[in-house]
Amino acid sequence: MNQERRTTSEDARTTPLLIQRERVQRVPRRDRNDQDGLDDRRKNWKFDTGDLEKRQQWAAYTRAFEAMFARCSTEHAPWYVIPANRKWFRDFAVSQVLIYEFEQMPLRFPAPNFDPRAIKLV
Repeated sequence: MNQERRTTSEDARTTPLLIQRERVQRVPRRDRNDQDGLDDRRKNWKFDTGDLEKRQQWAAYTRAFEAMFARCSTEHAPWYVIPANRKWFRDFAVSQVLIYEFEQMPLRFPAPNFDPRAIKLV
């Protein structure tokens, strides 16, 4: 967290994003891919028995994410969770977060190292 505080004080911001599909969308699609991987020997490489165990741990993963956000999201570097179920919305949400974060920064054009009024283009 000191890193984020130090970075923010130097007129930069850390903006952590988690772009994630909801489980409701992932599981049926994954089930179909898993069944394809079992039924078609050309696709056996797609199936991983470890995925079956990981599915049983979904609630634990969710709790771990919630704990991470509670501990790591700070005023200096707030976490944004972006749903990725729809690409257009994901892109829109990310753009809105970035616009907001840029607006929080004291951005300005640098001063020129010459007098623009002294230059005459012909």
